[in-house]
Amino acid sequence: MGLQAGRVGAQADRAGGAQAGRYTDGMPRAARRVTASLCHPGHVAVPPKRLFERIVFLVHGVVTLAAAVVLVVFPAAIPATVGIRFATDAVVLLPYLLGATELAIALISLGAVRIADRRAVRLIAFAFALLHAVTAALEIVYLAAEGMSVVLVVNLAVRIVVTGVFVVIWWNRRPVGTAA
Repeated sequence: MGLQAGRVGAQADRAGGAQAGRYTDGMPRAARRVTASLCHPGHVAVPPKRLFERIVFLVHGVVTLAAAVVLVVFPAAIPATVGIRFATDAVVLLPYLLGATELAIALISLGAVRIADRRAVRLIAFAFALLHAVTAALEIVYLAAEGMSVVLVVNLAVRIVVTGVFVVIWWNRRPVGTAA
């Protein structure tokens, strides 16, 4: 389907046939324009699964970049939301290191928006799923040791959902014709 299918659909539109307003692949013209705007120049459309992946990687990259900036500019802000106070100035180094890590993760996520290689996207999605799953497990350990925190419980729920989303991307990018 692609450009040729679009031309056939456009010819049907001009002829006023049954395909008016749609390309031959069944995608409405308005949806094709939206998806085409997220493509490389010259491409007609992004498959819906790939569009979903791009949106997930873009949102993940922007949120992670924002966390990196906050951790570097205001190192005590995020830990303070769950009641963590720094006893010494030396401990403030940890948010800086975490901010640098978040910056690298944001770069990978934003870069994954344009990566077309199935294996590369699959590896990135698996790595992000693992990152969020391990972080969720460590948050559970922290909650068990320190007691409940509404902020941490909400963060834990978000991490579980994000882990699931990246697992779905990983699963959808498996090699064609395989079960796993």
